[in-house]
Amino acid sequence: MIVLWSLRFCYEFLKENQVSFEDKLPLNMGQILSIPLVIVGVLILIWSYRNQPNKTQAN
Repeated sequence: MIVLWSLRFCYEFLKENQVSFEDKLPLNMGQILSIPLVIVGVLILIWSYRNQPNKTQAN
C-alpha cells in the first residue's frame, strides 16, 4: 500500500487537473486521496511488526 499510493501521489504531479476547482488547491484531488492510504499502509506495517510472534529457541 505504501509503494502503490506513494507512486500515485507522485504521478499526480504529472497530470493536469480534471476539474476547475482543483486549480486553487495546493494538491490535486488524487494526491489528497492518496495521503490517507499511505498513512494506513504505514500503520499496518507498524502493527504487523508489533504483533509478530515471539521467536524463542528450544534447547
